Amino acid sequence: MPCGVPVQRRFAGVEHREALYSMLIAADKYDIPFLRKSCEHRILAALRPSNALEVLQVAEVCSDVELKEQAMSLIAKHADDVVFSAGYDELARNNAHLCVEITRALLTEMKHNREATTSPDETST
Repeated sequence: MPCGVPVQRRFAGVEHREALYSMLIAADKYDIPFLRKSCEHRILAALRPSNALEVLQVAEVCSDVELKEQAMSLIAKHADDVVFSAGYDELARNNAHLCVEITRALLTEMKHNREATTSPDETST
């Protein structure tokens, strides 16, 4: 059997997000680009406010810029739901630096929203 085919078939049906996170971390560690990309696509397709903090942490472990940006964007859009969750409290205990990044992303988002709603006449006064 060709090397990549059985692996792709075996992992094609994996839907459990914990398994996807583990596979992404392993694909990153062992430098398996096709598996990494496959896991990334599946994780992005399943990205929701309810799992955005988990995805952010996995993205941090794997240095996955795309996952991190998408998770951060979703967290900023759904800050009320995400920041006041038990998951955020756990994140603050275990990964305080990510909470700092989330805070900065939220402030940047607020600034952009404020600038978008401020008319030119209001800024000249």
